[in-house]
Amino acid sequence: MISFEPTDDQKMVRDSVAQFAERTLRPRIREFERARTLPDDVLEAAHAMGLPLAAFPEAVGGSGLGIVTQVLIEEELAHGDPAAAFALSGPGAYGWAALLFGGPDVGKKLLTPFVGDGAHTRFGAVAWGERQVSRDRPGLVTTAERAGSGWKLRGEKAYVLHADRAASFIVFAQVGLASQAEADLQGFEQLVRGWPEVREAHMLAGETDFLLKIVATDWDSYQRFLSARLTSAPNVAHVKSAMTLRVSKAEPGVPVGDEAQLAEIEPAA
Repeated sequence: MISFEPTDDQKMVRDSVAQFAERTLRPRIREFERARTLPDDVLEAAHAMGLPLAAFPEAVGGSGLGIVTQVLIEEELAHGDPAAAFALSGPGAYGWAALLFGGPDVGKKLLTPFVGDGAHTRFGAVAWGERQVSRDRPGLVTTAERAGSGWKLRGEKAYVLHADRAASFIVFAQVGLASQAEADLQGFEQLVRGWPEVREAHMLAGETDFLLKIVATDWDSYQRFLSARLTSAPNVAHVKSAMTLRVSKAEPGVPVGDEAQLAEIEPAA
């Protein structure tokens, strides 16, 4: 039997956040709207309650309450101020991407700045949106193309939550090589293995030769990696970057069941 009733612990958290929203957020909602942000005292109070890290595992400094509890928290925050859940400090989707792409050890390291004293002033961000779409090909418009001894960047990111204050980013990079000869492919693979920032590298068929998952402690660190290593690497012709907005699903392994179980799965309409 499936129950959608919150557990006793979830009810306790929900009631505590509801009280915070009613007493702290709602009376000052116009103040927040005029400032277009939450003031330091509110961010500090939310951090003291553990709200930004509520869903994250305890092993990385979170409360281990899970996604369902996080949704309940955000619902109650929205009752006090609809924009509050977006304006709170913390790692947000950056934290989940750090855990997914970097693994537990790297994820814990990247989440360390969001735990402890002063953490209420820190924001993580992911960027995917762009102001326009490509009419010629699928994928991102933003590219890096070789121009003599340097690179020419084309494109613009847009609609990035907390981009003006975040100090932590995770980026996808699609890499096209000038030559697809086997020796050149293997040479690039060998080079990538020596870059600790690259957590995964996949060779692809099509316009893009490799898809890299890159973890950087902040935007400047990624830019240094991009210019000093990736775009300057031998045989690299172009690089297209994309940042994670959120992780919608992450399930390792391959679903395998008996024929009876598989027969029960109806195709989507």
